[in-house]
Order: sequence, then structure tokens, then C-alpha cells
Amino acid sequence: MLVSWVTPLEEHPKYVIYWEVADKKLKGMNRPRRCRARSKTTTYRYYNYTSGYIHHATINRLKYNTKYMYEVGKGNGTRQFWFTTPPEVGPDVPYTFGLIGDLGQTQASNETLEHYLGSKKGQTVLFLGDFSYADVHPFHDNEKWDTFGRFIEKSSAYEPWIYCPGNHELDLAPEIGEQVVFKPYKHRYHVPFRASESTSPLWFSIRRASAHIIVLSSYSAFSIYTPQYRWLKHELPKVNRSETPWLIVLMHSPMYNSNNYHYKEGETMRVVFEPWFVKYKVDLVFAGHVHSYERSERVSNIQYNITKGISSPVKDPSAPVYITIGDGGNIEGIADSFIEQQPSYSAFREASFGHALLEIKNRTHAFYTWHRNQDSLAVSAADQLFESVGRTQNVAAPEHARYPLQFLVSHYRPSTSVLYRSIDRSIKLRNIIKHEEARFSNPDASRFRYFLLPSDEYPIKYEGERLPPPIVSDLNGDGKKEVLVATHDAKIQVLEPHSRRVDEGFSEARVLAEVSLLPDKIRVASGRRAVAMATGVVDRIFKHGQVQKQVLVVVTSGWSIMCFDHNLEKLWETNVQEDFPHNAHHREISISVTNYTLKHGDVGLVIVGGRMEMQPHMHLDPFEEIERAEESAEQHRRSASEKESADASGAVDLRHFAFYAFAGRSGTPRWSRKNENIEGASSDESPLIPQHNYKLDVHALNRRQPGEFECREFRESILGTMPHHWDRREDTMLKLAHFRRHKRKAVKKTPGKTSNYPFHKPEENHPPGKDSSKKISNLIGKAANFANSAKTKKASPYIPTITNYTQLWWVPNVVVAHAKEGIEALHLASGRTLCKLHLQEGGLHADINGDGVLDHVQAVGGNGAEQTVVSGSMEVLKPCWAVATSGVPVREQLFNVSICHRSHYNLFPHGEYSRSFGRASDVSSLEVATPILIPTNDGHKHRKGSHGDIVFLTNRGEVTAYSPGLHGHEALWQWQLLTGATWSNLPSPAGMMDAGYVIPTLKPFNLRMHDNQHFILAAGDQEAVVISAGGSQLASIDLPAPPTHALVDADFSNDGLTDLIVVTSNGLYGFVQTRQPGALFFSTLVGCLIIVMGVIFVTQHLNSMKGKPRVSSGHI
Repeated sequence: MLVSWVTPLEEHPKYVIYWEVADKKLKGMNRPRRCRARSKTTTYRYYNYTSGYIHHATINRLKYNTKYMYEVGKGNGTRQFWFTTPPEVGPDVPYTFGLIGDLGQTQASNETLEHYLGSKKGQTVLFLGDFSYADVHPFHDNEKWDTFGRFIEKSSAYEPWIYCPGNHELDLAPEIGEQVVFKPYKHRYHVPFRASESTSPLWFSIRRASAHIIVLSSYSAFSIYTPQYRWLKHELPKVNRSETPWLIVLMHSPMYNSNNYHYKEGETMRVVFEPWFVKYKVDLVFAGHVHSYERSERVSNIQYNITKGISSPVKDPSAPVYITIGDGGNIEGIADSFIEQQPSYSAFREASFGHALLEIKNRTHAFYTWHRNQDSLAVSAADQLFESVGRTQNVAAPEHARYPLQFLVSHYRPSTSVLYRSIDRSIKLRNIIKHEEARFSNPDASRFRYFLLPSDEYPIKYEGERLPPPIVSDLNGDGKKEVLVATHDAKIQVLEPHSRRVDEGFSEARVLAEVSLLPDKIRVASGRRAVAMATGVVDRIFKHGQVQKQVLVVVTSGWSIMCFDHNLEKLWETNVQEDFPHNAHHREISISVTNYTLKHGDVGLVIVGGRMEMQPHMHLDPFEEIERAEESAEQHRRSASEKESADASGAVDLRHFAFYAFAGRSGTPRWSRKNENIEGASSDESPLIPQHNYKLDVHALNRRQPGEFECREFRESILGTMPHHWDRREDTMLKLAHFRRHKRKAVKKTPGKTSNYPFHKPEENHPPGKDSSKKISNLIGKAANFANSAKTKKASPYIPTITNYTQLWWVPNVVVAHAKEGIEALHLASGRTLCKLHLQEGGLHADINGDGVLDHVQAVGGNGAEQTVVSGSMEVLKPCWAVATSGVPVREQLFNVSICHRSHYNLFPHGEYSRSFGRASDVSSLEVATPILIPTNDGHKHRKGSHGDIVFLTNRGEVTAYSPGLHGHEALWQWQLLTGATWSNLPSPAGMMDAGYVIPTLKPFNLRMHDNQHFILAAGDQEAVVISAGGSQLASIDLPAPPTHALVDADFSNDGLTDLIVVTSNGLYGFVQTRQPGALFFSTLVGCLIIVMGVIFVTQHLNSMKGKPRVSSGHI
């Protein structure tokens, strides 16, 4: 295998690191050994252009049909990929080739490549010449070679490309002093020509599966006694048709062509080589050059004799089929001028862009399809079943193998979006992108196990296509938790992870059950992929010790809301798609399942909330774009009265969050909130704090909706729902809470006066309203148990129904949505919005110093430019710094500190000197994770979720902790630790989800479930670390692959210890926490596979703090 890549600097590592990915059937395999292959570096000048440093590394001694990872670069520039070696050469080994020619770098080029990537079949690309078309630009602009390499990287980095040079690779320009032909091509595209005893990289041969492939150069000398002529003369007799029965030839200029463009340009080569093609029974000859598509019959013209009148090709069963594919998307356009009266040797021809696939089935049959770019889909325009004409004494092919079957024209059908890739030892890959597969390890563990399955079935390209995170839940109430996973083929699977000892090897999870989300009668997959799911108990009354069975609620991309019981039997389904415009996807979505009810006779309550966002413009056709533009203009022209009319119509405004409430077991709608019904004020002028209260004039007060309060009326309750952060869709949360109005001054207590509200709730094993998936409801249950601890424990039929008048302190009265724009609280009984607090996007929102005022902490990365912090001071922050402000809107700045490597001996801890002293490294690529709050004990009583150390993480692995300073101002540096939790993400096209995009993790971590002792979990693309609150690294974990969402902490092993789930682009991994004698008190983590189901791009942040509001005497 030959790997090629380009670096801007010479000092980059001159080697490629590679390692084998373990087979799923092997158990207890040790960590794969990482190997190095040295590269040869070259560079070249062309006129006024100097290339980067081009590396070519050859990897030898690879296993057949095996998946490998490889890595090039260093530091933040490290990039990782994978490839799969082909099967061993054999006569009946199936294999699929993709065929593309004259590609270029146009819009049509992109369509062709995307269609090929969506074909799901290609394993190797046979490229027929004309790459970048750099020579059609002034001075042969060689930067086009760089952009072309990046363009095809999404394919060539994962599967081999076998190259054939074309006329646009000559780059002969004596007018600018460039007289060496194929100069850029030879420097950039190395091929294993010496393995086939060739003297030039322009002609060579490769064996792949059951095919022997010969590459020829149409623009090198090929007459008698020339090197190319002599090589081919010796190569053809050596082809062993008993091992490789399929003989395929690639060239650029076609031998048979009925197009007016380049007509008979390949005639000279035909005269020289065609007799050999017929003699050795070549099966197929592929060419490009002519910007159209054409396929011939099996014909030859070797009997050409003008004096005897023999001048036309005739059908010959020993001759090859000649196919021209020269329309990949070149800059010169389509050649649509064919000679009149289609010749008899031409079986099919048309002028259109596209690609082809050749699927070799066995030694005698291959299926060929031509896919043209039509209506933005990969369309199969023509199919052909070929039979090999190869003959040797060792192969007895049937008689009918000499003749092709009848040509068939198939119906148009769009191709699927699956791509399988493989690599051969003799083929190189172009350029690189990020990816990795490694092994789970821990210095305290004696042995680790890991497993991996490829999962390229469903590539994710856009944010709206991402699946929800896995859920760990005890559905049937048997005391054993299961893992619920959504799949890309619209299914929900319930998995049971096996628990084994370390020395028993690796074990795979067992699929207990699965349910399809497709409609019962019409099996249409559109709009049925899950975007959110949640579990919870909806039954109201339980006897002590009674089994508590849960329900599963799923929301699909088409806004179908489905509820299943513990056996995955559907209870109800409803659809609210009509409330949203076409072509929108879920930007925010969350589900809450509880056993509280809103109406007598109901069983439980399900609340769904979300916000939609229009798809990227690349998904829209011109008419949709025009329609959207007109709608946008109409909205700007709409008057206030018109806007009110539109709101009354029931259509959802995409700017606002939509809510739906249903009865738990019946699905009966109880209320919905589709549009904003309050006056949203920006955080810069929001009257949420007393000093801005003068802005509430009579007109503003009259505009309030009935029963509406400002968020300042519930300031303590709002703080009780913190901390808040939102980075991606999975961070959207719905929480039930009890809101009480702010108590402005203390009320003198009257001796002997009793409270008007009950302080004891009915005793139950499962308290009403306890949402097992939300931590705040667990607190409600604990408080109730404590209040009733002196009572006789017996079942009571009393369960409150939430109404507008419910004022029990232990019963939630609002649902709080943590969304992208901030916090929104809705009255639980009616769905009426009580308040909406707009918060600045990004960073951490919490009361970090415990003064009762909401603060905002934001870390600043590089991103190539300085950033301005919205703090009222217009202070410009440089990368590697964090700022904390207080108040909404901002009243003051609390601190401004560095989060990168500190100066030695802590010199210049603040100020301009510290920003540059001892640190000259480049910060343009710096990335930072959202900071977290780790509660600390300072001897004072603080509200949960407030006051603690602020912890930061950079993509260099630097973990830094600060604590609030004196009186809550400034920040005190506590510790800094350099860890292996590093990562690097390169920018992707707008709206695209790169399969190698890494989601870092920084979150509080408890060794035991429901434990109050907090640790820190930080993870990058290769390693995760567990750190104590004091800054000591307790364990490091080698990740099996770069995470595509934050690590999920849950106890799926049912031992009370917190386990980890890692979701990657290659699979889903579970790591079980176990005890080991002689180790630290921290349990080591042992890898255990849960399941691998497609490309799972999911992220779940479970670090919501268990905050319960401090209540006052005022109720809503």
C-alpha cells in the first residue's frame, strides 16, 4: 500500500503510523502493535509555483481483507484514516471497481464524485486521466493540483485510485520554460510500476481480486522497440488467467470513438496494440478523453486492408468491449456532437456527465452499470452483463462465455448512500482526513479488551441527520438495566450488555428486542429516523416493592411522536408535522416523561419540546429558494396586526420553541405552545434586575399577558435550575421544577401559626413525578421520603393531579426548557409561558461565586482571530483566555484569566506580560471545551449547582482550575494538568458533518451513581482521563476511536458504579468500572462492547447539576 500526503513544512514527520484493527470474532486480543513506514519526500517548482513537501510511504506485509488505521502528521496537524486491504487474488473472488474520467473541479465534478460515493459498491477507483485541468489556467496554475487533491480526498483517503495519465497531465509549456512532460503528475502521484517490471510510472499493471489491470499511456511513445511497446509485449503473455481471469486495460485516448471530438485520435495506438488485445482475449478496454459516454460491441479491425475493401470493424468474440467514460465533470464541457448514423460497432452513446461501476461476480460474469448525473441523483442509465472471454488450458469456461448477453436498458433508479472502501498493497491514497481506532487501556488495570466493527452503512453529512444518544434504563423493572440504541434504519434496539470477568475475554451485547419506527402498512422510511428518545414511569400508584415498568417515547425526524410500553408494543402515535414548514430539521429537541397528570383519569404525562431550523441551501431546488426568499420578504413587510393574525393561525414560528403535552398512556393532547406569547427582551435591556425596573412604564405593564411574570420574579427558582450550557442538539433539556416568587423581604413568623401547605406526601416506592431520567425529580423523591420517614410505610391512593391551583411544595408546577437561546419556563398545568431568560450562547451559565446572581463563564479559542467579549467593556481577548461576567444583562466582570500553559514559577500571572511570556506557540488552531463547575466545600452553605471551581480544557490537553476569589471577585489559580485528552478538528464545508469530527468531553464524574463526591472526566480523540477535584490524575483511558459525542456516564452493569459509553463513527463501546485488589480507590475501567449500529453521531451531556430551588412563601 502506497500512502501519499503533502505538508507545508519539511519538519513534519517523514513516516506514516499504521496498525491493524482487531477482528470482531477474536476475543481477548491484546492492543494492536503500531508500526511505522518511512516516507520519501520530494518537492518541485513549476514556473512561479513551489509545491509543498510531498511524502510517499510504502507499507508492506499487510494482511488480506483486513482493516487498518493509519496516521500522518504531528500535534494539531495529525490526521488519521482507515483502509481495508482487498481479498487474496483468486479466480472467483468478487470485486467492484468504480470508473471515472476527465473529472476536473467543477460543480458537475462534485456531483459525479458524490454520486459515486453514494453508490455503496465501489472498492477501487479506476481513473482514466485528466485530473485537475491546471494547464487550462494561466501559467499552468499548479495550485489547482493542490485543490484537486483536497477535492478527491473524501474518496482517495479511504480507497485506492489506480491512475491513468491523460493529455492534461502533460503540462508541457516551453513558452514559460517548462519543457519536462508530466512533471507535476510524476511528483504527486506515485504508482508501483517497478512491481510489474515497468520502466516508467506511466505504464504498469496491478492484480486485484480476480482482475489483472494494465495501464497504458496514450501520450508516450508506443511504436515498435519503444519501452512501452516492449513492456506490453512481455506483460500480456505473463497474465495468468487461471488466477486472474479478467483482463482489463486502461488508457486515456479511446481506440473506438464515434464522436466528432477527438475522432480517431487513438487510431495509431489501435493499429499497434489491437492485435495483441484480440490474441490475448482482453475483456474490457476503458478510456476517457472524449467528453461523452460510449460503449461498443465486441469488435475488431485487425483485418484492415484498404486494397481488399476491408475497412470496417467486425464483431469478434475474442475482442474486448471498448468503453469511453470521459465526462466526469471537466471544465471544457460535454462533447455532444456525434457523427450521424451511429456506427454498427457502437452499442450505446450519449452526452452526459457520470460514472460507471464494474461488479465482478466470479471468473465468468461481471455486471456493468453506467450512472449518469440526472436530476441531482446517481442514475443508472444502462446495464450490461459481461462474460469473460479469457482462455487458458487451466480454465474451462462454458461455450457461451465467448459471447456477450443481450444489452439491457434498465429503469431509472436512484442509488443508495452507502460506500464500502478497501485498499491494495500497491495502491496509494491521496491526502488525508481525521479518523482513528485504538484500544482502551488503564495503568491500574491488568488487562483490557476492546472490539470494533466497521459501520459505513449510513454516513452522516448534516446536523439534522444525527441520532439521539443511547439510553440506559430498566424498562421492564426487573432490576437489570438495558441499553436503548436508535439506528439509522428507523429502529430502536434494546440491548443487554454481558458482564464478564477480565480474564474471560470480550463479549458482545445481546439484542433483547427491537421495534421498527416505520408505518405499519406503508413501509416508507422518510421522516421516520429517531431524533430524540426518553424513558420514564407513567403509572401513578405503586405498592411498596411493586415492579415499576417504564415507557419509551420517541420523536422522529418527521415529527411523529410514538410511545411504547416496556415490551416495545406501541401505545399511541401522533404527528405534528403540519405545524412546521417543509425542509426543516430539528435543531433542538427534548422529551420529558413523568407520572404526574394534568387531568383526572390520565396516566402520566409526556412533554415534547423542540425548535426547527431550515435545511442548508444546498438541499433546496431553485423554486424552493425563490419561495423562501419571497416568504422572508413578506415577513419583513408584515404589519403588527398581520403578525398577530399569523400567530393565531397555529403555524409554528421557527424562531421559537414549540411544546406539546400528552397524557402518558393514551396520547391525548393536553396543551400545546406553538408560538411565543411573551415579549422577549434582549439580555442587554432585559428588566430582570431591580435597577432596570424604571423601564417598566404603564404601556409595558399593559402589554403583559394575563398571569405573566418577569423572570426576576423567580430569581431563586431560576438559579435552582442552573448550571446551563448549550453546544448541540443533545444539550436541550426539559426539567420539571417548582417555581416560587421572589421573597422581597422577610415575613415575621407568628408563634403557633401552622402552615397552609402540607409537608408530608404519600409514601410510595416510586414518588409521583419522579422522572427517572432527570436528576431533579430524584431530589424531589428524596425530600419526600425524608419528610415522611416517621410515618408507617403503606401504599396510599392519594396522588395529586396538577391543576392551576396546585400549590404543594413537593409537586412541580413548571417545565423548564434549557435551549440554545436560554431558559424558558412554562406553567405545567396550562402550557402558558411564565418567563423566558435570554442567555448568551456558548459557555457556562451558573452562580459560580454563590452570591445569588447568575454569572457567565466563556473560554476563548483561537479561530484565527481575536474575539470581543460581550461584557460592556469592549475588551479584546486573545486566545487562551477566559472571562467571567456577572448579571443578566452584564453588570460587572468577575475575572479574566489564562487557561493555557502558565509561565514558569508563576511569573506575571495576569496582564499583558503573561499573555506572551514563556509561550510562543501558535494558538490559531486552539479549541476549548465548554467549562464546567465542580462544587467545593468552603464551610458555607450554598445552593446546589452554585459556588465551586471552574475547570477548563483545551485541545492541547491542558486542564486548568480556578476558584472564586475574595468576595466573589477575581479568580484564584488552583492547579493545571497536562493530559492526553487532546483533539483537533479541521473546518468542514458549511452544514456538513465530517465523519472524523471529534466531540471533546469535559464534565463532572461520580465514581458511584448518586454520589456527592465529584471528579472530572476529560476526553479528546485518543484518550480520556479522570481527575480528582484537587488536580490529581487518577486514571487514563485509551479510547477505541475518536468520540463523535460527549462520553455518556451511566451504570449499565447494575453494580452501582458509574460506567462509560463511547459513541464513535465506527461503533458504540461500553466500559465497565471494576474493582481491583491493590489498586487505588478509584475503580479501573474495563472495556465491554455494547453494540455497533451504523455511523452513530450522538452527543449526551449528563452533567446537569441536581439543583433544587430555595423556595419562599410565594407561589405561582
